[in-house]
Amino acid sequence: SRGVWEGSLNFSRRFLHLYGMRNLWMILALGILTGCGVHRAVVSSGDRGLAKVVNDSEGLRGHDFGLALYDPDSDQWLYQRQSDQYFTPASNTKILTLCTALMCLGDSTTALYYAQRGDTLYFWGAADPSLLFEPIPGASRALQILQEHDGPLYYAPRYETDKFGPGWSWADYQYAYQVERSEMPLYGNRIDLRIGAPDSDLEVNPPYFSQYITVNPGAPYSIERLPFANAFEINPDRIRRFPWERAVPFSVDDYLLMELLRDTLGRQVDLAYGFDHPDEPESITGVPLDTLYRRLMQQSDNFIAEQLLLQSALTARDTFSAEAMIAWMQDSVFRQLPDSLQWFDGSGLSRYNLFTPRSVVRVLEQLLDERGMPFVQEIFPAGGVSGTIASWYGGADGPFVWAKTGTLRNKHCLSGFVRTRSGRTLIFSFMHQNYIGSSSRAKEEMEVILNYIHDRF
Repeated sequence: SRGVWEGSLNFSRRFLHLYGMRNLWMILALGILTGCGVHRAVVSSGDRGLAKVVNDSEGLRGHDFGLALYDPDSDQWLYQRQSDQYFTPASNTKILTLCTALMCLGDSTTALYYAQRGDTLYFWGAADPSLLFEPIPGASRALQILQEHDGPLYYAPRYETDKFGPGWSWADYQYAYQVERSEMPLYGNRIDLRIGAPDSDLEVNPPYFSQYITVNPGAPYSIERLPFANAFEINPDRIRRFPWERAVPFSVDDYLLMELLRDTLGRQVDLAYGFDHPDEPESITGVPLDTLYRRLMQQSDNFIAEQLLLQSALTARDTFSAEAMIAWMQDSVFRQLPDSLQWFDGSGLSRYNLFTPRSVVRVLEQLLDERGMPFVQEIFPAGGVSGTIASWYGGADGPFVWAKTGTLRNKHCLSGFVRTRSGRTLIFSFMHQNYIGSSSRAKEEMEVILNYIHDRF
């Protein structure tokens, strides 16, 4: 009302008359700082000692970060800072993929599906990433069975999927961390190149692709693949260190797969489109899944992550859709998480993924409840010992951190478990974004904080 407005105006005039403009600005500034203090209380809560260590960390200033620390035994949050805020998880997404595979799959992969008609064997893929993938031992047994079959062989493709996930970078098609997804991957859907010394010949695996590699002294990189074809150009003048090794994804299609199988098996393999696939086909068992889980988590293998998500979809939902599998997990297993997941792929390559630290902690708690700490210690990278944290977070008396990293440009995450000197196993999730340059400063500060947690909790 007019009376209230006039009263307020008169109060302001009396205030300025008594204290002057200079004092007014000081009081306004105090109010702003007080407001910031209130905001800090909202985004940070828990142990005061840890809060001081976090607040004093200069390497954590100038960018957004969240931290959640949780004690599963007492069901208490020991510290939270922006734990309800969304961050890009990068390869922390693989924690969800691991939980999905553990719930949907058995002890080993399904290598192939097949059906026999007379003496003819029709086969198709089950998304198994291990077939002829050199880093996985014993992964070629299924193809040996095909090789030894007496009658005709037909590859009868059944499933289709987008080669790339939503939110993947279109320009990364030729880098080993972004190979194509497919129904029946072979050789990890990539070629491996090596030159041992300046006067050595180029080694190509699988050898089939040697025919598609040309020398181009004008090429801008040591090796480059054309965007939409399996045509590779190598520039020897760009190779300055030996041995030189590169892995380059190839572009997958049914005809290429048939040709690769012919070349690898040394026998005739044909395509069979329109085959009437049975609802309950026979299958060939592949490799133990723990072998894949270790590589998934310790080497942060994006290819294995995507294929495991597809095989989980086939097994649990009878669909070759990563999107359908993700939706089902969100609506069931992950329904009770503190915050909804913005989840789009199995590897974390998608820039669309958004998780909160406290939700990641709850997923890790589910994993711990289901499989126990011995499984975690076997599968996760160990600080100072193995995987992507072999050079970080180590302890003089052995590892005390088991955690999954996640990195995209200007984004870095670390989520996992920390064992304290008092014998407690705590769950944490660090998530950083919008920093400039290297993630090393954030890692250095996280190392200080994790050592503090290890020593004081």
